[in-house]
Amino acid sequence: AVMGYLDPFNRFNIRQLVEDHNARNRNRHIKKELEKLHPKDPTTVTYNFDAWRVRGISEISSCIRNAYLKRAPFTLTSSFRVPQSELAPSDFSQPLLSAEPAISSRVLNDVDKFIIFGSGGLWKLLSNWQAAEIVHTNPRDEIPTGHGVIRGPSVSVEGTRRAYHDDISVIVVFFDKKPELNPTVRPVVTSVPGIDSFRGFSDEIHPSPFRYLDVVSEAHQYLEKIV
Repeated sequence: AVMGYLDPFNRFNIRQLVEDHNARNRNRHIKKELEKLHPKDPTTVTYNFDAWRVRGISEISSCIRNAYLKRAPFTLTSSFRVPQSELAPSDFSQPLLSAEPAISSRVLNDVDKFIIFGSGGLWKLLSNWQAAEIVHTNPRDEIPTGHGVIRGPSVSVEGTRRAYHDDISVIVVFFDKKPELNPTVRPVVTSVPGIDSFRGFSDEIHPSPFRYLDVVSEAHQYLEKIV
């Protein structure tokens, strides 16, 4: 996660809030932690393509994807499709990758503007500063729509090209309020506890689409009974 903020001279700056869960971490302690978790497996972390990688494949040591590096059966499943070069050997009993997040906290100040959360693919295509500049220098309404701004280069910041399409997830949370065109006029929205949605750039409350989940669930149960 990367935070955009204003320094004491009102200049835009960035701060990385969490440490990279990456085997090539400059302090090398991620690599040491992986080796400690798998003391009997010398192939847990190997040097491949100019970087330390888990099984010579993934630089990332913690993520919510790559199930084939967490449970061996996923490697053997015929419906699972990854490039042949990324297939992991199935001879492991403990997960090689973790899905446990690193949790930290900090007190927000008025100078803090936004935080960018991105999946691993984002930080391969853009540096912290490049990602923050996109958010800082473009209108908020245009950031999610693309307009060629969010589309990253085909070659990563390390100079390597992805072997396959990577769905990259990005979440931007703004802390300052977006100026209202007419702050005296606010729409009246019926608030239902538990199913409201809030936007970081507005004080408005919107009915959440999740309020229909119960109706959809009941419909599915009804269809299962009559089929």
